[in-house]
Amino acid sequence: SMASYNSGEVDAFFRPERATLDFGDEETRMPRGEVITARFMGDRTRVSVMLDEDHTIKVDVPDQHLDVAPGTKVTVNIKPETLMVFPVE
Repeated sequence: SMASYNSGEVDAFFRPERATLDFGDEETRMPRGEVITARFMGDRTRVSVMLDEDHTIKVDVPDQHLDVAPGTKVTVNIKPETLMVFPVE
């Protein structure tokens, strides 16, 4: 079971293949960001997304050559059960 952190800062980690990207504009509680790069890597496309000036994440989109331009706005969908959460020390 996952520990509960009621106060203080935490770091949250996830594997790049556990997240998905949504290119729509609907309102959501998931983080939104801007594509920095999209690199085809044979069996997947690795997309770097800048959430804000301090946070950039990577998302692997499997089984396709995703041609997405830098600057494209995206929503990063992450299932809570795939997050690894640790208190900031």
